[in-house]
Order: sequence, then structure tokens, then C-alpha cells
Amino acid sequence: AIIDELFIRFKKHRITASADPDNVNSIRLLEKLGFRKEAHFKKSFYLNGEWFDDVLYAILEDEWKSKHQ
Repeated sequence: AIIDELFIRFKKHRITASADPDNVNSIRLLEKLGFRKEAHFKKSFYLNGEWFDDVLYAILEDEWKSKHQ
């Protein structure tokens, strides 16, 4: 419902999501929703004195609509 709202009400063309590459459940959910992996950034997120990797997923409006009509 949130993704529908972003594409319909807010007229977004593209939605991105960032996740910890070790968070398998989050990645599974993004892929189940139709998001595709676009990048894996090495040591790009700094937290509590430590660097972490980050993966970026995205979906376009037309991709979402073709999968969720």
C-alpha cells in the first residue's frame, strides 16, 4: 500500500531502498516486491566507529504496475 501511495498519490517515478547486505530478510522482501539490486557499496555507511557495506535496490513505476495490477 505504501508503494502504491508513492507512485499514485505522490507521482514518484522511481523508488529506492537501502539495506544491510547481511540482512537477508530485508533483501528477500525487496526482491519479492519486485525491487532489483542496483549497487553494492563497500564500507559506505559509518556507525559507532565502524564501516559497513550498503546495498541499493530500486523499482520503477512501470515495473511496479506491471507486477501489481
